[in-house]
Amino acid sequence: MASQANGEIIDTVVDLLSSKSTAVLIEAKGSKIQLKKGESSLGLYHRLFINAEDSLSIVSIKANKPERFYKGHLELWAKDGELILVNVVNIEEYVAGVVESEGGHLPAYEYFKAQGVLARTFAMKNLEKHIKEGYNLKDDVSSQVYHSMARHRHSENIRSAVFETRDSVLVDLNCVPILAAFHANSGGQTANSEEAWLTPVPYLRSKEDSFSLKGPSAKWEKRISKKDFYSYFASQMGLNSQDLELQKAILNISYTKRLSTFKCKGKSLPLKNVRRHFNLRSTFFKVEESGNELILRGKGYGHGVGMSQDGAIIMSDYGYCYKEILYFYYSQVDLEEISKL
Repeated sequence: MASQANGEIIDTVVDLLSSKSTAVLIEAKGSKIQLKKGESSLGLYHRLFINAEDSLSIVSIKANKPERFYKGHLELWAKDGELILVNVVNIEEYVAGVVESEGGHLPAYEYFKAQGVLARTFAMKNLEKHIKEGYNLKDDVSSQVYHSMARHRHSENIRSAVFETRDSVLVDLNCVPILAAFHANSGGQTANSEEAWLTPVPYLRSKEDSFSLKGPSAKWEKRISKKDFYSYFASQMGLNSQDLELQKAILNISYTKRLSTFKCKGKSLPLKNVRRHFNLRSTFFKVEESGNELILRGKGYGHGVGMSQDGAIIMSDYGYCYKEILYFYYSQVDLEEISKL
């Protein structure tokens, strides 16, 4: 059903008796929403609700991205000529969708549990993050990736794993939900929180992670021109790109140990800035010369803080349970029920 803010039903989008769907076009017109069915206009509205008939019903949306499917219901409004679409959904359905969107491509049951706990923990810690904008969380990496409800190859296992860990979140020693950071692959060593952000966090400490070295994202390679690479370092550090001491220091960057900062002549440059500027998979790399180019051979994928998804999948394959996975990647933490917070 589609209805407006005062609850008046505008149209039945799906006829359950005939099992036929009717496409409805929704467009932003300034601060209002225009609703069309075929060529017929159903009017302009400030706010719309698309309500599922029951808990088993699914709402699908097609836009400029692949079709998405959602449980629960949708709320829509317009702002500055753009549509805002919010899925109002049970938290466990949301968690299952996040687990599939973030890493549901391999059948690793205990990993699904661990990722589910982290997704739920993140949601609970950040429920007020976008409340002034009219919703709780976004569907991209600025919150957690939530492309759709869990519906693909491993969705049943994901739902089962989420159900088995329902209501569980990861908390620190003060019984506060943690910053549930995770990444694709640590490259063999996770990072301290301050290496990716500014603040040291007791439960986000660097540690050796041999499991991740067996993952598909463990290694990477990229070629960059010497001129571009040297010039970037020089410009950011107030040095001359032709300075041989600077060039030698860059060529001495090694991944024998994960570093957060490059230093030369008493000046420093955060490697996360280098990663962002050159679109590198990680800050964990070494540098080799090759003619007019530099070859960056790197380890891992992502900021390196918290749980490595590849490492967790390998641990799951080796028979570790989700609690062992979580306690391996996070220090001084415990599992707690939401109802007890």
